[in-house]
Parts: sequence; C-alpha cells; structure tokens
Amino acid sequence: MKTVQVSEVVGAALDWAVAGCIPDGTQAIYFDEDTGEPICYDDWANDQQFSPTIDWDQAGPLLVQHEIGVQPVYQDGVFHCWNARVHSLKYDECGEAVEGYDADSYGPTYLIAAMRCLVRSKLGNTVEVPDEI
Repeated sequence: MKTVQVSEVVGAALDWAVAGCIPDGTQAIYFDEDTGEPICYDDWANDQQFSPTIDWDQAGPLLVQHEIGVQPVYQDGVFHCWNARVHSLKYDECGEAVEGYDADSYGPTYLIAAMRCLVRSKLGNTVEVPDEI
C-alpha cells in the first residue's frame, strides 16, 4: 500500500478510495490480465465495474446521499476547475463538533472533484491505495 494525497488521486486509485468510504464497499478488485490495470467491481454477479469518477449512475446516488455540492471555479473569467464541498460535521447536544469536518476538494472534472470531496470528508487528506494502482 502507498499513501497519496486525496487532492492528487485520480482514476482507479480514486475509485478504490471511494469504495472505502461506502459501508459495503466494493466486493473485490481485480487486475486485467492483458493490461495489468486494476478494476474494481461492485457486483459479483454481473461484474459491474465500480467507477464513480466517470460513471454518473454510480456517482449520482453518492452525491445525493452525502450532500456534496459542486460548482465551477473561474479565474479571470475563464473556467479553471471544479470545486466540491460537503459539510459532514456532527454535533453533540452542547453544539460541540464530535465527528467529521467540512471538506473542500478540487478536480479537473465534476465527478473527480466530488469523489475527492467524499474521500476527504470520510478518510482525511491522505489515503492508502494498493501499490499496483
């Protein structure tokens, strides 16, 4: 395993990290015999690849469930990147924060920013991913 900054993680490594944020997670990760590329699956029965960084059908429910908001970032009137934000603080009866934190993440695409935000809100600023990814 290697430790990477959530702000820099992309592709299969980010999909892997997202799976770690979901209670049931993905059931397995395989490596393509021809290319050696890691492939996450979320359904043993039909080998449904888990790719929320590019698949809106998989990412959409996560965006809603975790209340992740995403907006474009402009610099000098030109689109620069996407910014995703989630408020995951939980408070005790006295109003003291007891769990979670606000997370802000950026990415070149809407879904990469959103999935980085989810990972950061659940796992922190760094995450461990398999060396093969």
